[in-house]
Amino acid sequence: MTPDQVWGVVVARTGPTAKQRLAGALDGPRRAALALRMLDSVLRACGEAGLAGTVVVTDSERGFLRARAAGAVVLPDPLAGLNAAVALGLDAVSQQAPGTAALVLPGDVPLVEPSDLRAVIDAAGDFPRVVVVVPDAAERGTNAMLLRPPQLIAPSFGEPSCHRHLAAGRRRGEAILLHVPRLAIDIDDEARLNQWQTASEMSSRAREGSLPR
Repeated sequence: MTPDQVWGVVVARTGPTAKQRLAGALDGPRRAALALRMLDSVLRACGEAGLAGTVVVTDSERGFLRARAAGAVVLPDPLAGLNAAVALGLDAVSQQAPGTAALVLPGDVPLVEPSDLRAVIDAAGDFPRVVVVVPDAAERGTNAMLLRPPQLIAPSFGEPSCHRHLAAGRRRGEAILLHVPRLAIDIDDEARLNQWQTASEMSSRAREGSLPR
């Protein structure tokens, strides 16, 4: 399987309810702005990885406009929980061309690089029915999941979703657990927020240093 056979499905809360676990550090407008920045990073990785396209499910007008500007197909969040939002995105992918596979990503893994997404796709190999699960740092949650075909299993996010997704995948085909360090880091607390900000600053300085003078 190649990236141009895979559609990304990104679910991102970008409105007033974004990143509530960071409420002790950031107020609502700053959390929403943070969510938009993280969405930009995830969409950049999807685009540079060469995916066939990306479906974004989001809950705010600013998120809608940001995703559309990046060339994504954008759907309003049904506000019925994460699994309903993911299911909506997977249904949309199944109606796209080629619609062969879907790579589900949260909007809060901004450290992800295009090579990480290609590694997930490579792990699926040529299996016609396969689930590739990338766990979070605690190996309980699911921070990325590739499905071929897109609706092979129902999304079951919420800890311990990693184990549930793998078990469901084994019942329907092949199930692969893949550790991807950058994808394991979602921005859910101040320590990880600081880690991302430091990485972003270093990356910006590196890009500036590479520009011709």
